[in-house]
Amino acid sequence: MVTFRYELYGLVIDSDRPLYVGNIEPNAGRPADVVIRHAPTELASRLPRGDELLLHYRHPEFSYFCERSEDGSFSLVFTDACEFQISADLRQVTVHRHSGALDGIEDVLAAGAQMAWQLYMRGSLVLHGSAVETERGAVAFIGNSGMGKSTMATLMCAAGGKVITDDLLRVDFIDDVPVVRLGSSELRLRKGADTLSESFDSAPGRRSSADHRQLLQPQGAAQDRVPLRAIFVPVPERDETRVRIDRIRATDAIFAVMKFPRLLGWLDPSVRERQFQLLSQLARSVGLSIAYVPWGPPFSDEIPAAILAEIGRAREGRRLDLSLS
Repeated sequence: MVTFRYELYGLVIDSDRPLYVGNIEPNAGRPADVVIRHAPTELASRLPRGDELLLHYRHPEFSYFCERSEDGSFSLVFTDACEFQISADLRQVTVHRHSGALDGIEDVLAAGAQMAWQLYMRGSLVLHGSAVETERGAVAFIGNSGMGKSTMATLMCAAGGKVITDDLLRVDFIDDVPVVRLGSSELRLRKGADTLSESFDSAPGRRSSADHRQLLQPQGAAQDRVPLRAIFVPVPERDETRVRIDRIRATDAIFAVMKFPRLLGWLDPSVRERQFQLLSQLARSVGLSIAYVPWGPPFSDEIPAAILAEIGRAREGRRLDLSLS
């Protein structure tokens, strides 16, 4: 059997199908943390059946849930898409496509939402966000779907940054310093924002995903564990002509970052408590700002410069605070 190996969000993945995340193969000697195999048979979409419910999110357009069976194994179900049957040690993942599901959607979910679930269950800090490596360190953009996280990351990459991760953001702490883990290097863009491919000096790789996104892969590899210098919540403004940035007070930052988990609907108390602890630590460590951004297309060339300038001002402000304490 031909398999594909990736190092993604700090985990080594062994999959029987390509994940199209753009990351290089890890060192051959490191064993896989997650082994993904696709079952030949399809399953009917279903509702929770009465096992221990760890996660449940319902929306008019989509829903998902996770149950834990008596033997400790898990079922992670995305309604009308696919079901992941996962071993108690989180290592073995069997993918069952749902009958009538969109072709290829199970692969999108395997690399995205399923990996987010893995990180939550392993105790990592997880956010719905993208991050770019710049000369000032990592800058992250967090928000709900449609708020412009990937577009902001693309603008930063077109200005010379390197994509660290898109859509799924894992943050670790090394000696209390938050660092961003290397994830998918493809940028998921909605219709209109994909015109940003013309802004790069070297044309990025480009393809379409099963969920109808345009994916760009800029040239140049980012590092893993890049120190996180700033977090921005982008707010697209059609009527704005200049970037306006408002910093959030440290006392309010924890409530702001809690609004943007990668998976909604957690019921498991251990996951909820762990995320709260890590989010509190992150809010104390990194400045958080709201970025009101003039929205395109076309997109202003001033946006990346304004973001970098704000990071510089925030760092100078921290040094001033330290000198006065």
